[in-house]
Amino acid sequence: MNIERIGAGFNPNIGTGMERAQPSQFGHILDAAVRLLDETSRAEHDLASLQMDFIAGRTDDILAVSLAEQRAQIAVTFTTQLTSRVLDAYRQIMNMQV
Repeated sequence: MNIERIGAGFNPNIGTGMERAQPSQFGHILDAAVRLLDETSRAEHDLASLQMDFIAGRTDDILAVSLAEQRAQIAVTFTTQLTSRVLDAYRQIMNMQV
């Protein structure tokens, strides 16, 4: 029995997330992370602006303020969780024995 044919073209890393990332893929991931941080910062800035308008009496739309608050809170929570998971993955990779 010829066992060379059984393993022909077999890549043990396929589907495990261990495939080599292309440099362009890393660039896309980095760009997405920067956009996420920008969106989170923008949501926080919009909230602060709406809160100041509400406090100063320039608007009475409490619903817009509440929605902006929820949007900012969700964005910050998501960004924090994503950052934590990326750091955990980095630590796991650095602790791997080669």
